[in-house]
Amino acid sequence: MIIVDRWYYDLNNLLLDLGTLDEIDFSTVDAAFMETQLFNGKKIGFPAGMQGAVFTYNKEFFERFGIPTDKRFTWDEIIEIGKRIHDQDPNAYLFTTYNGDLDQLLRAFQKQLTGNQFIKDDYSMGFTRENLVTMLSFVRDLYEYNVAEPVERSIIYGNNTYENPEWLNGNLGMFSKFISLIPVYQEASDFPIGVTALPIMEGAKDSGVFTGSTLVLVINKDTKYPEEAAKFINWLVNDPEAIKILGTTRGIPATSVGLETLSKEGLIDPLMNEALQLALETSSKVLPDNAISQNQQLATIWMDTLDKVSYRYVTPEEAADEMIRLFEAKLKELKESVK
Repeated sequence: MIIVDRWYYDLNNLLLDLGTLDEIDFSTVDAAFMETQLFNGKKIGFPAGMQGAVFTYNKEFFERFGIPTDKRFTWDEIIEIGKRIHDQDPNAYLFTTYNGDLDQLLRAFQKQLTGNQFIKDDYSMGFTRENLVTMLSFVRDLYEYNVAEPVERSIIYGNNTYENPEWLNGNLGMFSKFISLIPVYQEASDFPIGVTALPIMEGAKDSGVFTGSTLVLVINKDTKYPEEAAKFINWLVNDPEAIKILGTTRGIPATSVGLETLSKEGLIDPLMNEALQLALETSSKVLPDNAISQNQQLATIWMDTLDKVSYRYVTPEEAADEMIRLFEAKLKELKESVK
């Protein structure tokens, strides 16, 4: 099976510890990177590819509005520059996003503010009400000051911004996406695109920048054929022929044999590689999210909160109070369930 690592918390009791199977060779994965992929000390999944988060931008848009193509934004500059752009051209927006992208972006913001996991291992929140209001105020400002395309439009395309006519027509400047999607945008766009690193605030307690697995290969613990399943995983990630077939469809390979094979064949996209290096240079020290931070019930509350602020149904302060109340109740329930 292939899953995303955010499902570990909910599925871990259904999955085998791959580290117990001799058929899978983990030595081809960088040891330090593999340490960040463990769940409660176990190798539940084999990383199908390496992943990271960056801004992807339209080079022609940046040139039109006088933004250097090597620009590294601060959080405040996103708002300031975005306001200026929309004032110059009411059809233009520096940014486009929706709750799925905002989740990834604001988790970086939160770690920069606090240096904590989103939810700590003791089932307490890794942020204060003040921190949360600051994060949600950034979301409000994106839409209130026309920095971001109206969410009523962007939500139609969700993760498929490459289908958004406003992007294709050159009216949107940039977005935050995972690196594995870059080739899709290059193919869909009639203009050159570039990448730049996510903002890191002055005095940040952690960079918050995500690097990790694109997807992970796992095995159901109740399978009747664990060895055969393990051999298949090992073939997918460590056999040169399988690696050439898959290419970078699952991101840049996490194995040394994968990197060597695709580099020799010229199959690693240079922009993807540049983006990954940008992310790795500033990778968070408190990522990936711990088990409880990946809980889907908490994620639903969080995403609903982002929606309410994005649509301006509530103020950041009102949203923060409601979210904290819901989080406290759910965290109490989850903590009691593991006693």
